[in-house]
Amino acid sequence: MEEASKKSGETIEVFFSYSHKDERMREKLEKHLSALRRENVIAGWHDRKIMPGTEWKDQIDEHIETARIILLLVSAEFLSSDYCYDVELKRAIARHDAGDAIIKFRSFSARVIGSRRPLETSRLFREMANPFPISLRRIMRSMRSREVSAE
Repeated sequence: MEEASKKSGETIEVFFSYSHKDERMREKLEKHLSALRRENVIAGWHDRKIMPGTEWKDQIDEHIETARIILLLVSAEFLSSDYCYDVELKRAIARHDAGDAIIKFRSFSARVIGSRRPLETSRLFREMANPFPISLRRIMRSMRSREVSAE
């Protein structure tokens, strides 16, 4: 993977979509992904990186549109947040369905999202059966090898 990473030279942006009430969960997940960040394989982005005085909605919109991987930390708080559910989740699913981004769930709720089955039984959730950093590593490797072979 490191060879492919060096050849393509691109760090993959990862967008964290979460409720602020789940901030500790996001921080813990970031720690688990720190090896990928240190290797410059990924660059994580979340709304706490928005600088004071910057229009927060524009920043979120920009990053959810450019991230190649969108991590959804789904909890009861996430589902009760109108912004997380109506804006971030719907945009993430639309980008995933269009093939523009890969979404990954970390579910802490069995609630149905839109017309999809409960997260515990969905295809997307089953894909996360592997430990999260390992699963992301496989995705990165696959993305990198496609980019290198296209060159």
